[in-house]
Formats: sequence, C-alpha cells, structure tokens
Amino acid sequence: MLLSGYTGRGVAVGRTARGEWVVAYWITARSESSQNRVLVRRGNELATTPSDESLPFDPQHTIYPAMRWTRDYVVAANGAHTLDIDAALTSGRDWRRALRARSYEGDAPYYTPRIAGVLRFHDHAPRITLAKVVRVPGSELASHAFYEYADMPEGSGIALHTHEGGNEPRTNTSDPELIDLGADAEQIGERIWSQLDPLLVVAVAAHVFGTNGVSRDLWFENARPSVVPVAAGGSNSSARSAAE
Repeated sequence: MLLSGYTGRGVAVGRTARGEWVVAYWITARSESSQNRVLVRRGNELATTPSDESLPFDPQHTIYPAMRWTRDYVVAANGAHTLDIDAALTSGRDWRRALRARSYEGDAPYYTPRIAGVLRFHDHAPRITLAKVVRVPGSELASHAFYEYADMPEGSGIALHTHEGGNEPRTNTSDPELIDLGADAEQIGERIWSQLDPLLVVAVAAHVFGTNGVSRDLWFENARPSVVPVAAGGSNSSARSAAE
C-alpha cells in the first residue's frame, strides 16, 4: 500500500510476522490547526492533544482518544466515536449499533469520514472488524459499512484510511486493503511512517498484543514535540523531524 499524498487518518489491524496481533493508527494533516497535535499515552489509552496550546487547534475535530485497549478488545478510531465503541464493548452491547448512531464529521465542506478498527479476543481466536461512516455524494445521507475478518495471515494486516491520497482531500470510497506488516511494533510503525508524506505526517502508533489480549509492545512517534505537560501516569514519545 502506498500512502502518498493526503490520506487523512488511517487504521490497520493484523498479525505480525511473529504471529502476534497488532493495531496501528496514523494521522496526516494539512492545516496548521490540524497539524498542531501529538499522541500521548494515558494509561490504557492513546489520545491526541495539542502540541502547543498557544497555537491554533480545533478541539472538536482533532482532539480525541485514538486508541483504547483492555484484555478483551482494542479499538482505534479517528474521533469521539472511540468512546461510543469502547462504552458498548465494555457493557457487552453491539458496538456496531453505537457507530450506526453516528454520522460523518460535520467539518464542511470536507465531511471527514469516521473510521474504526476493532480487534476482539474470543477464546484465543481474535476477530477483526473495520468500519467507516461516509457521506453519500450529493446528499446529507450517511453510509455505514462494516468489514469482518475471521483470520489474518502472519505478517499481514487490513487497512482503511479516510482520504484517498493525492493533493486534494477526497474521501476514500474504496474497501479496506491488505498490507504487509513487520515483526514488531517499531518495525510496523516505521514502515507506515516511511510511506506517509513527510510534509503531512503528524503521528503514527503501532500496538502489539498476544493472542490472550495482553499488551506486548507499544510504539508511537510524533512529528512535533509536545510543549504541553503530560498528566501523571501518561507518556509522550520523542518527536522526530517530519522531513526525516
């Protein structure tokens, strides 16, 4: 998969070359307010937060929990619907119904799609589901699509991103696609980072889990440093140059 140009936000779920399970998430952005953010860890959550609160940022559309995990499931998504899915899974409800209650983002004229990746651990037989909510062209209708996978070859994953690439923010209407992954979280994260536009990449995360749902390895990188203090119990990876 070539992630050149503006791909917006993306999620991938699959298996490492060692047979473990992985959930990855990435952010690319064009505007200063959207690029002004970093990923930070707070307990069992990765969330976006402003890199510099003295600069413009959009809390409604750019600040949200991007990944949450327990021993039973992992969810990665590009907005507040992460909370909806997490709440449904925690209470034993069908998380797909929670997402069906959501529409695409209200950021006219772009109407960013909502995407999500869910990895559930069922008696040591994990199941993958990807989902997207997109605007039907020429209308205000929202289309909801779910993609379920009972198994995944080692070293492979299934990926979905909000925009199709190129120079314009065009909604990605394609189905998820199979991608090659690496052996561990750092290798997978670095591989995704290397495919993203260096002028647009904001952050990348890759999280590896055992078949029993135990977190094995979390890697994430931000293009910008964080000048906002991280809350107690949180952490922030070191920033790197977006031009690297």
